Amino acid sequence: MPTLRPRRTQQQRREETIGRLLDAAGEALFEVGYSHTTVQEICSRAGLSQGALFRHFPTRRAVLAATAARVAEEQVQSFRNRFEGVVASPETMLPALRELRDLTRSHNNQVWHELVHAARTDEKLQHEIQPALRDYRRRSAQALIEFAGAMFPSEEELRAVFRVCFHYFDGEASASAVLSDPEREERSLQILADLVLARAGVPAR
Repeated sequence: MPTLRPRRTQQQRREETIGRLLDAAGEALFEVGYSHTTVQEICSRAGLSQGALFRHFPTRRAVLAATAARVAEEQVQSFRNRFEGVVASPETMLPALRELRDLTRSHNNQVWHELVHAARTDEKLQHEIQPALRDYRRRSAQALIEFAGAMFPSEEELRAVFRVCFHYFDGEASASAVLSDPEREERSLQILADLVLARAGVPAR
């Protein structure tokens, strides 16, 4: 006789539905952008009705805010996974910055920036995603402290230096999506690594 699968609980069904909606919202944001990530688009990609969406989220913006929180959490976890057990040093700084650059070019980071850019001119969305943004900054800072805190004279100095790195990578990610220049990007990465080490007071290799 075939083995009977256990029935899913209401909580499990709820979590599955929410997961499908957030997956669909992330895919839509990445592929068609914020303005085209409508309730209809999300539901069509998730294979769910609009009624199913509104049973879990009061508005479209609420879905997108939940998507922002999810991708931010996944992005920080990706950083932790890649740097677990790695200590910042002259030998590891260049590979570490390369990993950070790759994370900045990732699907999740592109979704995150699609939402942040949209929030610039959408005050209601801005209000909705601010908690996710604050949490993202807090958890990113903690991950950086674990990686390179011992190398810098203060936590504020560490945050400031890597804020510069992240802003550079964000700009480069946009440009490389249109016109990639790996050789030039690698030279710039080496210079950035040297600057980070110099700011930390550590001689480069």
